[in-house]
Amino acid sequence: MSTFRNKGIALFIALALLLLLSIGIAVFLLNTYRHVNINEAIASRARAMLIAESGIAFAYWRIRIDQNQLGGSMAQGGTYTFDTSIPINSSLPAGWSIQVDVITPGTPMGPIILGAQKTINSKVTYAKSTVFP
Repeated sequence: MSTFRNKGIALFIALALLLLLSIGIAVFLLNTYRHVNINEAIASRARAMLIAESGIAFAYWRIRIDQNQLGGSMAQGGTYTFDTSIPINSSLPAGWSIQVDVITPGTPMGPIILGAQKTINSKVTYAKSTVFP
């Protein structure tokens, strides 16, 4: 008569399968978490690019009407920082900011050249991905 009867082998097989299933689920969840963060970062960057382009369009409009935010001439250029507390700028998400610089050659040191080409720089600052902090 054999003294070894394989009574506990089913328990070990079940535990091994449970362990493998748990590892598989953990890998799937970590992969999903990583993809969500990557996709949010891509969406935030695309949104920031669109906001920066709208800042350039705003500066171009200011140059065309030759009026800065204070009502003066745009001959010297200027810097525009958009505040989200102003209703027209409230479409910016919380924690985001945009700064548009209009630079005229010859300023601030040299003489102002009327009708000269201007350089427009637009910078958007936004928070890092915040999914699942």
